[in-house]
Amino acid sequence: MSLAVTNNAQRSVSQVETKVQTPHDLLINKIAFEIPSYQRPYVWGGEGVLKLLQDIEQAFIAKEHQYYIGTVLSSKLSKKANKDASVSFELIDGQQRMTTLMLIAIAFKKANVDCELSNVAILAHFSRVTFSIREMVQGLLCSWTDLEFTHKPSDEDIHKNEYTKHLAEALNTATSFIKEIRKDRKKGEA
Repeated sequence: MSLAVTNNAQRSVSQVETKVQTPHDLLINKIAFEIPSYQRPYVWGGEGVLKLLQDIEQAFIAKEHQYYIGTVLSSKLSKKANKDASVSFELIDGQQRMTTLMLIAIAFKKANVDCELSNVAILAHFSRVTFSIREMVQGLLCSWTDLEFTHKPSDEDIHKNEYTKHLAEALNTATSFIKEIRKDRKKGEA
């Protein structure tokens, strides 16, 4: 995953720093992301998530060492929503992909896959991705990662809300895909 990080806070001239980041980098460097209020709702449905997972699976089968998901543009924040983060970035572009990656990490955990990726969605006692003003979205992500939060939305609320219905569809698709792969691999080993 590639993150283009821009930090203009103390300089009159813009400076852009580009880094290639992996899920492992997010874990060891305690990186958190904040989705600002101006970002549109998450709109990827099951079809987009399934396509991404199939592409990743094909890259794995082809023994590709890296899979490029695109550039994520972010800006370093001086104030962090997640106090356990070493650094927090506001996502300027790439929110859909980053949210999808967090949902895939949650799906790995829900499918009981014990791997490094299943731990990417959380950072200490908080969600690695926070949504500035979308309390229902934040509550939903926290409930899916077994983190405490003030309000877990009901299934009815989730499917009626523009901000959460696609998240639920994406998570269900990812979880089903991962469980199916595990089942196929177990059959192949028998």
